[in-house]
Amino acid sequence: MTESTSVHPTAVGVVGHPVLYGTPETELAGLFDQWPYARHTLNSSEMFEASAYQELLSAAQNVETDPDRLSRAIEHHTELSARLAAERSAEDRLRGRTRMVLLRRVGETYLRLDAEASLAEADAYDMQITRAIADRIAVEGR
Repeated sequence: MTESTSVHPTAVGVVGHPVLYGTPETELAGLFDQWPYARHTLNSSEMFEASAYQELLSAAQNVETDPDRLSRAIEHHTELSARLAAERSAEDRLRGRTRMVLLRRVGETYLRLDAEASLAEADAYDMQITRAIADRIAVEGR
């Protein structure tokens, strides 16, 4: 029986990008590469949203003198909030995909360790039989 230890490629797709095929190791590396970008994007959007919120509060205080400013501030803050929610969702999906790849690696590691233990046990049994046969031949040869 031939043992196959090769890892079969899996499809990896990112919205707006072609589907790439890679091993779990390359998929994990790709996810780790995406992480700083996703984090930076989210941090930037949070800063813009906080600034827009401050503008919204300021415009609300001056609503009597400039109601258009408040209307624009509400619209701008709403757009930024929606973008921020989408970026948080994207980061959550990235986290989820990373966890799934890591869990697959844990499962693969357990399977490999179990297989290695089974092979070691079979080798030890074979070695025990070989020694018993050699001892018997040595006794009979005297």
